Amino acid sequence: MKKYNDEVNIVGKFLEKRRKEINLSKEEVSRQLQLHGVYLNRVELYRIENQKMILKDFELIALAIVLKINLEDLKNLIE
Repeated sequence: MKKYNDEVNIVGKFLEKRRKEINLSKEEVSRQLQLHGVYLNRVELYRIENQKMILKDFELIALAIVLKINLEDLKNLIE
């Protein structure tokens, strides 16, 4: 499995921080993702936030929409 700085994803902790900043539970995020046609349950969100699961590109885009994340902020994670 490919890794970056020994992590399977580099956005997990950033997503968790943002989710908590806007006071959404994993269940609420999951429900909002479904409205965008993306199906991640709370366990999968937990695994993503704890950098144990790889995200697909469409999952990351949907999470950015739901969590109101500027894509520039995501770019800054690797700079």
